[in-house]
Amino acid sequence: MVLELLEPMSEAVIDERSSWEMQGLSGPADLRVLMVDDSSQRAEELLNTLRVTGYAVRPAFVKDREQFTETLQKQIWDLVLTNPQVADMGVEFMCGKVHKRHKHTPVVVVAEKDPQNLAAVALQHGAADVVARSNIEHLQLVVRRELRRLDQARQVGVLRERAEEAERRCMSLLDSSRDAVAYVHDGMHVYANSSYLRLFGYEGEYRDELEGLPLLDLVSSEHATKLRDSMRALSKRESESQQLDDLTGVRSDGAKVSVSMQLARANFDGEPCMLVMAHDLSERKQFERKLRHLKRRDPTTGLFNHRHMRAKLDSLGKAANAGVQSAVILIELDNFENIRRTLGITLTNDIVRDVARVLKKSVGERDHLARMTEKTFSVLLPEQGLEEASTIAEKLRFAIQEHIWDHAGHSVATTCSVGMGIIDPDRPNPELVLEQVDRAVHEAVSLGGNVVRVFQPDERDLEAEATTVELSSAVIDRAFDEERASLLFQPIVDLAGESTEIYEILLSLKDRSGAPFANEDIFKILEASGEAGKVDLWMLEHTIAASNEHKEQDRNLR
Repeated sequence: MVLELLEPMSEAVIDERSSWEMQGLSGPADLRVLMVDDSSQRAEELLNTLRVTGYAVRPAFVKDREQFTETLQKQIWDLVLTNPQVADMGVEFMCGKVHKRHKHTPVVVVAEKDPQNLAAVALQHGAADVVARSNIEHLQLVVRRELRRLDQARQVGVLRERAEEAERRCMSLLDSSRDAVAYVHDGMHVYANSSYLRLFGYEGEYRDELEGLPLLDLVSSEHATKLRDSMRALSKRESESQQLDDLTGVRSDGAKVSVSMQLARANFDGEPCMLVMAHDLSERKQFERKLRHLKRRDPTTGLFNHRHMRAKLDSLGKAANAGVQSAVILIELDNFENIRRTLGITLTNDIVRDVARVLKKSVGERDHLARMTEKTFSVLLPEQGLEEASTIAEKLRFAIQEHIWDHAGHSVATTCSVGMGIIDPDRPNPELVLEQVDRAVHEAVSLGGNVVRVFQPDERDLEAEATTVELSSAVIDRAFDEERASLLFQPIVDLAGESTEIYEILLSLKDRSGAPFANEDIFKILEASGEAGKVDLWMLEHTIAASNEHKEQDRNLR
């Protein structure tokens, strides 16, 4: 993590020169030089040598131990130029004092005679170099070299401080993050933030137990192999990251939790390791369950909604084809519009909720009670015949009639009109039965309400049903044989921008006059006839044939 932060920071530091940058190296700045010499003339000669080179020198002169120690404390010095021996101060003393106070400040010893004999001792005690006073060019090169090195050392120091500060901020962000994050080295935990500890139950007094704990211990045995394979793939650099969904995590107390993990290669404290981000899927799955519940439920009453009821109705139709009969009941509140005009929407919704509770008490556990519309409820009675359904329908009607609702000082009574019908092998079409039961409800309403009407098909209804079956056979057997069936190809725009041509396949059936049947009629006929499978096969065969024909023209179809 530190190495990743150094590169952008180094660029910023190089561009942003500080007050200690030297003229001739990094930009215009004063060169702070501490001169240690008991001769002002010799010291001034050295300063002139530096000025000629181009440095703007701000010197300070010291001649004894007390001045040296005091001046050294006043500020940061860029360079110390000294004689080998000044007063009672030797090279060892001066280098020790300078480096104790200013770690990177170079000390250059200027010798009057041949420096070779002095060099080994001076360098051993920390001097940057030893030069002869008479060798002006050597002195200038040494000063330039040491100041360049000082510049680099101070830049690295600034970078290190900023990197450490960034590291502290990153760790602070990790600790406060809502995402569960951990670092794993050689399969063992070396760091985990608070969210990670909380997710797996290691917070508080159990915090230290996670350090050094294998990552594999946090998943159940059936998912350990899956996690181990992903960790191995990262260690072998076969991938940069791994995503593992629907894992069963194991908390410190042994409780199970549904989690997902994202693994990635990373660095921690300068060591290569693995970054683990874990997400608790329990809340998401709970939300998904709640969403599925809401998709099937009416928000006002909590009963099943129209969509769920239609799905159950289809299953009863399939059961009827297998010889199992069931009943359908529709319940419509008689004076619903008057109640809403009188009490308003809010109180009307309260009454509807009360109606739902009354109806729920009167149906069995296997029966399906749903709210179809604002004022209409339905009850599906699987595996029940006409006699049992009639008893339940009357029970529901009486329960509504006898109940008085008290809302906000209003006492409200209402009744209901009930219609019912049977789905059986003779009438297996659930949509048709639902329409017939709805007609029974309308008949009950026309009689003044508060009655139960059972749909009894008369000769006209039986003839209509027979006509439907006959019509389905005619459509299936004749329209296809007489080539009055065709495919329509509806192009679909590909938002991904691919060159593939995408089409939706539609079925068109025409009568003998050439007029197309409405799609709704076609599918009702196919559903009632039981011949839908033959039509699917016909569509597949003709679609494949048409696709092959166009692909021979080098068209990319789907």
